[in-house]
Order: sequence, then structure tokens, then C-alpha cells
Amino acid sequence: MATDRETTTGDDPLPVGRFGRILVLIAFVSGVFVLSAMVALPSELESLATVFVGAVAMVTVMVAFLVSVAGYVEE
Repeated sequence: MATDRETTTGDDPLPVGRFGRILVLIAFVSGVFVLSAMVALPSELESLATVFVGAVAMVTVMVAFLVSVAGYVEE
């Protein structure tokens, strides 16, 4: 399995592996929550739940990006 140091783009030593894995995980979890909301909630609340899950996912991606950059800066 490749480490974060091995998964770099070109000459830039920024590790993309960790950030990519976090993005995939966030997308999967958000998709599961949206599909669950569509099945379990009444139609009036589906759009509200989708917006809420999207907002939480965006904040999570921003925090994940900052964590990835902080890990890069520490090295």
C-alpha cells in the first residue's frame, strides 16, 4: 500500500493520498445520509435534510483540507 509520501503529484511534495481518502469517505457518508433521508423523511423535510447534509459535508471538507495542509507544513 502506498504511503502519503509516495502519492504525490509531479514535483510538488504535497501528499494527496490522505486528502483523497477523506474526500471519498465524506462523499460516501453524505450519499448514504441523503438516500436514508429520502426514504425515511416526509417529502417536505427531504430538501431540508439534503441541504443540511451538504452543508455539513462542505464544512468537513474544509476542515479536512486544513488538516492536510497542516500535515504538509509540519514536514
